[in-house]
Amino acid sequence: MGRIKKLVFGIMVLLFIALLLVSLAAILTPYIPVTWMPGIQILPMIMPILTGLVLIFTVYFLRQKQVKWLVTGIIALIGCGWVLSKEIRPLPVEELEEPNLHVISYNVATFRFDASNAQRIANYLRSRNPDVIALQEFRNQDMGNGQRALKFLARALDMPYYRFEHRRENIHGVVIFSKFPIEKVDILYMPAGEINSGVIATLQTPKGPLGVGSVHLSSYRLSSLIRPDIVYNKREFARDFYDRTEEVLPMQQEKMDLILAGAEAYPHPLIIAGDFNAIPNSRIIHQIASQYQDSFMKVGSGLGWTYPLLGPLGIRIDYQFSTEEITPITHRVLRTEYSDHFPIEVGYKW
Repeated sequence: MGRIKKLVFGIMVLLFIALLLVSLAAILTPYIPVTWMPGIQILPMIMPILTGLVLIFTVYFLRQKQVKWLVTGIIALIGCGWVLSKEIRPLPVEELEEPNLHVISYNVATFRFDASNAQRIANYLRSRNPDVIALQEFRNQDMGNGQRALKFLARALDMPYYRFEHRRENIHGVVIFSKFPIEKVDILYMPAGEINSGVIATLQTPKGPLGVGSVHLSSYRLSSLIRPDIVYNKREFARDFYDRTEEVLPMQQEKMDLILAGAEAYPHPLIIAGDFNAIPNSRIIHQIASQYQDSFMKVGSGLGWTYPLLGPLGIRIDYQFSTEEITPITHRVLRTEYSDHFPIEVGYKW
């Protein structure tokens, strides 16, 4: 019996070491360039699972009175908790001041090619009474009676100022609706062959010029990999998923470089909002989060997930970042069902 126990313990230690290596890679992901083993950038996505497994092993070592491995497990749990804190913040944040600027960002997923859904989204967003709305995957579709979605939403939202930037061959792109006049729009990127684009609009507000960016980074298109009409074996799925990371990450990095360059050169207070298609502990997000305020990290609470995956489980891939002149006061994820994303509503003190 003693030998069996030793064998089981040895196997548990080996499995725990393997788990620690995977968890360490997930923790260190922000500091690893996307050109090095790109699949590592996805590991933080499974951090809830990794944390649960580390907890199970830690309890096992506690019951076995293995102090060395117990301490190792506790340290690993702290690291995993640090990663999870970028998506889950259990403690509520007290609202000390009243925001005077409300911004909503939302990937509307081309309104699901449904004019009635565009109407529902417009009614819902108007009910939130924001000052600025930044939309991604906007589709300037025919709404009937000769109306296009752009002008239709401007009237429905009661926002007379708007700019829709897209390539001539597309009817998809990013758009900004505003209660304030839009002085100009700077294009950050608008590559051919993609609906992903990024802009910064300069708004003339009573407090002076304000920049609001609406950005959309390249997508992994995970939904196209998880289709009921395609039966993957595990090896095929892993290969296709890895190939997709190698394709998408360099495109995301190129766009992030342009966002950061545009933000650094921008002369006014700035909010950068949108669908970044990257998780918080990734290299892509670390680059901007280390320089600008992440509204969820500043004042968010509860689940920050903006893209549901399985039931209540999801990931945070939509963000609002701001310069120091604009302080986030409130951050809310609005759990609607009009798109495959949830909108983000942030109140700022300026």
